[in-house]
Amino acid sequence: MRTIEFKTDKVLFSRGDELSNIYYIMNGEAIIDINTKKYSITNACLGEWLLIDMPSQETVTVKNGTKLLEFSIEELRLLDRESDILMKIFKSVTEKLLYYDEILSRGVDTQKAMETFFDLHEKYIIKTSDTVEKFNSVKLSLKMGNVSQAEKIFSSIDRSGLDSDFQDEYEVLKITVKFFKDRFEAVELFNELDPHSFSKRLSYQYLQQLISGGKNTLINLYGTSGIHLPSKTLIIIEGEEDERKGYLLLKGNLKVGRYSSGVQKLMSIIQKGEIFGESAIFSKPTRLATVFTDMPCDIIPLSSETIKAMLKEDFELGLRIIRNQLKRVSFVNELVSYLQIKDKEERIKVIVEKFIARFVEAGVTVTELASLCNVNIVELKQITDAHGIKINSIGKFTIE
Repeated sequence: MRTIEFKTDKVLFSRGDELSNIYYIMNGEAIIDINTKKYSITNACLGEWLLIDMPSQETVTVKNGTKLLEFSIEELRLLDRESDILMKIFKSVTEKLLYYDEILSRGVDTQKAMETFFDLHEKYIIKTSDTVEKFNSVKLSLKMGNVSQAEKIFSSIDRSGLDSDFQDEYEVLKITVKFFKDRFEAVELFNELDPHSFSKRLSYQYLQQLISGGKNTLINLYGTSGIHLPSKTLIIIEGEEDERKGYLLLKGNLKVGRYSSGVQKLMSIIQKGEIFGESAIFSKPTRLATVFTDMPCDIIPLSSETIKAMLKEDFELGLRIIRNQLKRVSFVNELVSYLQIKDKEERIKVIVEKFIARFVEAGVTVTELASLCNVNIVELKQITDAHGIKINSIGKFTIE
């Protein structure tokens, strides 16, 4: 670990360089050049690509008079105890994602986006639907120690109107509420649940942790403030002014799109372990894109205070989250570069072959992929057929 002072402007590292250290800007500034777009940063970290053993995806120029702290991955843990360096790294990675958001998201019109989305996606609900809100209110009441209020809200949930997924969530929540009033009876009810049917549910894992006294940070955070969403849920709509919070996706896959122009435009995929909406945490409360899911998923709302506490409580968890975010930056960076390929056939072939596993897991449709690749459906199907890429009867990609 050492400090470095710069007497002149100097390129610290270039795109494609192998990295051996990470840097923190103690004072001064650096210029990030990523895909020919430049922006200035201060009080931030540089060289985070080392954390995922990847060459630099950007060129960094340090300005005259800047002082850097240079440190290795091995020194990172010690440094974090004294300076919250993980939070600074997380913020730096968020700046990179914000850059891509601004490239892909221009001309936001919330009303038009909402109208277009629901015209194209029938039977979708918003994340603030009555059922979801009541489930969350029960959790919040328990977190605040108001068990009687939790019981009252829970009793108002109309179980007959729940689908099979939420029927199971209902069963687990019922026992969770009972745990705070009669632990012995709650344990008996918990033991009656079929582990084969319930063990993959995060709500079940939280209840199990309550009973056993486990201390998994994420499971505890999910149990007290996490949100279970049904399939076909609109989570974020572009242009809305939201609270300063993002979300951590714990289970499922999400799609990111734009609808302000009156047509659908798929932009990206969010996978388990990634944070989305993160720009609102630090600087941009206006949502730049629409996020939705075709499958049940579990998310945790995150404020800057929540993230800071989580990173401080569990260093390895914090490192894993940052690595997942860096992988997401790398994915978006690759995707943007492939979208610039002028030849349609080559563009589609490269994008599908490179990201087919993501598309299948997220349930991407032919229509959505055509919008991503800037081609029409006929052109897309001609090229996918020619290259042996399989599409099922409902227009989704498959891997045989």
